[in-house]
Amino acid sequence: MVAFVVLWVVVNIAAIVYFTLDRNAARKRLLWPIIIVGSFGTPLGFMFLFAPKLDLIVRLIFALVILLIAWGNLWKVKFCDNCGATVGLWDRRFFPELHCPKCGEPLR
Repeated sequence: MVAFVVLWVVVNIAAIVYFTLDRNAARKRLLWPIIIVGSFGTPLGFMFLFAPKLDLIVRLIFALVILLIAWGNLWKVKFCDNCGATVGLWDRRFFPELHCPKCGEPLR
């Protein structure tokens, strides 16, 4: 169990480094949903598998919170086609950026 948690943390750190340094926006758009599903789905699956003594309502509330955070990350993080920047990964604002803060191009 501990080895899996360490591996999960290392993979997430590697993903953050990748999305910060890579400049290929199309590839980042392709990989972002996969990383989000794996990153948020893993603790969700472990909670349902290894915490069966928790009440069902507690597990469902936890699942809802995790799903909302994952959806927010999918919705808010954008990638600039012009300069390849990852926008919104560290931003605390609720709404996504409309233009790249580095080059000013519109984001999609």
